[in-house]
Formats: sequence, C-alpha cells, structure tokens
Amino acid sequence: MWGAVAVLVSIANGSTAAADAPRDVGFEPSVHVGVGTFPSHLIFDGSPAWAPGRRNAAAGVHLDLAYRFAPLVDGGLHVFHQWLVVDGVDANSESTASGAGILGRLHPLTALWPRFPLDLSLGIGLDFFASARQTTEPRPPSTTPESRQSVPGFAMPVWLGLDVLIGDVAVGLVGIWTLWWRVEECSSVGTGLPECRRVSSAPIQYLFLGLGVRLHLEFVQ
Repeated sequence: MWGAVAVLVSIANGSTAAADAPRDVGFEPSVHVGVGTFPSHLIFDGSPAWAPGRRNAAAGVHLDLAYRFAPLVDGGLHVFHQWLVVDGVDANSESTASGAGILGRLHPLTALWPRFPLDLSLGIGLDFFASARQTTEPRPPSTTPESRQSVPGFAMPVWLGLDVLIGDVAVGLVGIWTLWWRVEECSSVGTGLPECRRVSSAPIQYLFLGLGVRLHLEFVQ
C-alpha cells in the first residue's frame, strides 16, 4: 500500500501545473474497483447461519455521483456491488452483496491549498438499502432443489481517499470501512415464494480497498 502512495506522490509532483485551476463547484462522478471482504464471512453472532458456508473476499465496485458544493465539501449518491466467494459447502453457491444510499465528504487539502495536486477525502454515508444474497444448488446426483437466502438491511460506510489531481481528472486510492445491520432474513426453496422474518443483532463489518478515477464536471462557467 505504501508503494502505491509513493507512486501517487510521484505523479503529483509532476502534475502541479495541471492543477492550476482550483476546483470550485460541479458534479464529480467516480468509480472505484478493488477487493472487498466481510471479516466475519457474513456470519452474524448469536444466531443460526442465514446461508450455508463462509463468504470470502472477492472483487467489488463502488460508484458515486457527488456534487462539489464548495472546495471543502461534496455530497451525493453511492451504490456498490460486491462479489463473494463461498466455501465450506458441498454445493454450487453464488453470493453477492449490494447497496445504495447517500454520502458526504470533506476535502481539507483542496480547501486549504486549492492548487495542491493531492486531494484527501474524508466522508461518511448511509446506505438505506444494503443486502446480501446467496444461491445454493446441490451437486448431482442430489435431487434437493435450489435454495435462495438473503439478508436485507442498511449500512454506514466511512471513506478515506487520496487522489492525484490531473486537470479535471482525479486518480487514486480509496478505503471504505462499513458497519452493516440486517433487519430481516429471507429464504426460499425451489420455485416457492420467499419467507422472511425480522431479526436484529450487532452490526458486522465490511472492508473495501480500491483504485479509481473521479471526474470534475462544470456545465456552467
């Protein structure tokens, strides 16, 4: 990770001239691709497993559509999709997690030194819709029907990002730490309709580390 930061600083030293125009207001869409994981393997303490197996780290993508209200602050929409690798079960299993909500971030370096080519972002959000799903299909010769499980809930992500500003483009690293609460568990077998029950427990954690790009768009000068 420190090697990646060193590369960013090296790029920043060569991009100072490209950062002559300070960022003011405008839309800032971004995409980050990387690796995400649930340290608990998406297993909640104090309750039976909502789905068989353990869910391990895999690729994930986070998309943001923010508006920079001022050099210091932006806010907007956040969506993500996280693939997960299932092991510990003798079946063909697929599992994913996804969510959508709002975010707000502070950019102290840009606010204090508008022409500085590095942008540090600190933020927090609320994903009103955050859920994980798993489909489990027993291997032949088993005739047990396919089962589907899900855990809908909500999440609170916290952002830490470091970008190099190259004109209207920012390239860099982001780390996201999230607390995830479930509100119910749903399951279905075969062609049956899902049955859901309300549950509550302590939140679990989700971690993401990725590389990405952010654009600064000003439609009116």
